[in-house]
Amino acid sequence: MSGYRVRVHVERGRLVVCDGIGEQRRERAYPRIGPELSRLVVLAQDGSISLAAMRWLAGLGIPYLHLDRDGRLLAESAQVRLDDARLRRAQALAGSSPAGVAVARELITRKVRGQRSVVDHLGGDPTTIDPSLELALAASSLDEVRRAESTAALAYWASWSGLAVQFHRRDQDNVPAHWLRFVRRGSDITGNPRSATDPTNAILNYLYAILEAETTIACRAIGLDPGLGIVHLDAPARASLALDVMEAARPDVDRYVVDLLRTRVFAARDFMETAQGVCRVMPPLRDVLAGTVTTWAGHVAPHVEDVARRLADAGGIPAPPTLLTGQRRRAARPASAPTHAPVPPKPLAAPNRCADCGVEIPGGRRRCDSCHSRANAQHLARAARVEAEARQVGGHPSSRPEVRERIAASQREQWERRQAAEPTSGFGSSPSTFRRLVLPRIQSVSSSRLAAATGLSPGYCALVRRGERIPAPRHWAALQLTGLQALE
Repeated sequence: MSGYRVRVHVERGRLVVCDGIGEQRRERAYPRIGPELSRLVVLAQDGSISLAAMRWLAGLGIPYLHLDRDGRLLAESAQVRLDDARLRRAQALAGSSPAGVAVARELITRKVRGQRSVVDHLGGDPTTIDPSLELALAASSLDEVRRAESTAALAYWASWSGLAVQFHRRDQDNVPAHWLRFVRRGSDITGNPRSATDPTNAILNYLYAILEAETTIACRAIGLDPGLGIVHLDAPARASLALDVMEAARPDVDRYVVDLLRTRVFAARDFMETAQGVCRVMPPLRDVLAGTVTTWAGHVAPHVEDVARRLADAGGIPAPPTLLTGQRRRAARPASAPTHAPVPPKPLAAPNRCADCGVEIPGGRRRCDSCHSRANAQHLARAARVEAEARQVGGHPSSRPEVRERIAASQREQWERRQAAEPTSGFGSSPSTFRRLVLPRIQSVSSSRLAAATGLSPGYCALVRRGERIPAPRHWAALQLTGLQALE
């Protein structure tokens, strides 16, 4: 949901969602049975959601997310599907136990392996990540795990250096020069990734915030406390465990961003620079990024369940059910029952948008109707200007002697064909004959009278009377007779 004065309420048992701006205002209704709804993501800053709507969402287990303009999670509602104090106690003790080191080592190892794959996808040298990967695999303490992560980050983000951000040609002069290429994973204002100053870091921050929100929801659903971290130290108002677990899924987000930068041509309106120089993602691009929430939910779910299982083993309690992925349910099915491997979620494809104004349009088109009309008019005006300039310098093809001769031959052929097909009532049908015998007779006759006598249009008759057009010979007699009658 985006726009102004958004509203979510329940009407006749259906969830009614109203959002948008102006002509793009829309209203959608979702029933309880089989709703086409898995997340409610609010990007707007003005609006309301009723208590009945919150109860409707909770009854179906549909999370509600409210994201700020920079992707920061303002509010979320996720149902705690498993409530086991023993699991939370094992989680709280993991920060100072070998079980916590094992969990941290596994998460960071997965992250570094994913980073190695992304470096290869970028066309870099993936072997630069190998020393950090070996360090992560051999880590025996949390400090060694953190050291492996930091050394891998240096080599990893160096491979991103120079990655281009494509803007429309008309916007390349309207955006700051440092927006056109990725330089480093950090802000020129703060020195750290917060308050991004270029589009690539702004997109990464926005998607990481969505990934954190989805990880928080998954942790609560499985019975973990998102705030009790292992790699990340505890801090007020921070989901430290969610930050730990999402490390394993960050490379999936990074690969999505790489593909997005390679395939999408951005418009200047997709980003905004604040008075402090902070780069922010703007609609409609922000809506496209927010639409990937279910993708990251699918990527992070197996990592959350693995952490819960490891902590349960360390605490000597039964492993929690795999509510997020359903892996244990599939494994428990009889051999005769059909089992299908889950299809990995794919990032949502960016909608087709107008190349000029960015408005969403049907597939197979390059511009919306208004921009197409404007571009077509500009093209015709440009072609006419080029033709006029070519005529002035004598460079137009029609000025060539061979072209002029071909045109004259064609005109003579057409005139002879007309002369043979149409009788002339006793006098020749050459243009000179018309100018000598007919044209002087009709100089004082109105064009409307000539039109009535010949059946031609008054406008054409006016051109004939001025000598700019020569009508077909079959009209000459009527024109001459009308001229003689006018003289009488």
